[in-house]
Amino acid sequence: MQLLMPEKAVSLKTKIFYVDPQCEIPMDTKDRITDLLASRHLTSCDDIIFYFLENPEVNLSKLENVLMEIKKHNRCTFIIVTKEPLNKHVLPYLTLPVNGVVSLFYLVNEFEMILNTVLEKNIIIEPNFHKEILQGIEMKKNRDLPIKKLELNKEKVEGLLSQKEQDVLQLLLDGKNNREIAGKLFFAQSTINSIISGLIKKIKANDRTDAVVKTIRYGWVDGLR
Repeated sequence: MQLLMPEKAVSLKTKIFYVDPQCEIPMDTKDRITDLLASRHLTSCDDIIFYFLENPEVNLSKLENVLMEIKKHNRCTFIIVTKEPLNKHVLPYLTLPVNGVVSLFYLVNEFEMILNTVLEKNIIIEPNFHKEILQGIEMKKNRDLPIKKLELNKEKVEGLLSQKEQDVLQLLLDGKNNREIAGKLFFAQSTINSIISGLIKKIKANDRTDAVVKTIRYGWVDGLR
């Protein structure tokens, strides 16, 4: 099966391909890229493939299969072009054997810089995306750290739980028993028992342990590392 068709052969050894079924990349931009590459008088260069990515949230496995098929038959520089500005949904694509990720807007306006960078460095990532990448790396590092504390997000339970219930629930998340909670909050243990009973009923839990589990499932808790 032929996966790609060249827009124009630039030299005997270099071709530009576009995987762009809906023709989202403007023809004017394609022509400019072709002319620029031709002006470089390259005698040897990998084929360059611009792959237009319609929806980064759903196409990862599809692109992975396409890449595997292409790599069997082509030695190429592979650049992903996204319809929308680059965001966190594009990060998983950086795990694939691609040479670059840029938005359509960036390609149209900075095609010369993109092509020059790819020819020189064999990689291009849109500068505006660098911060997102660093944040993604930081989040991955944090996920590998153990959770030190479960903290109730009070903004999420405001209006649902009273202040006393929030304070008691936080101490339940800390693993405190009723006596310890009473000592921390300077309440009689019977008062704490009553608050916990009301809390269990309010969030439709079976017992105090189930109350903690449901609090986590409801998304009311942040894990501090």
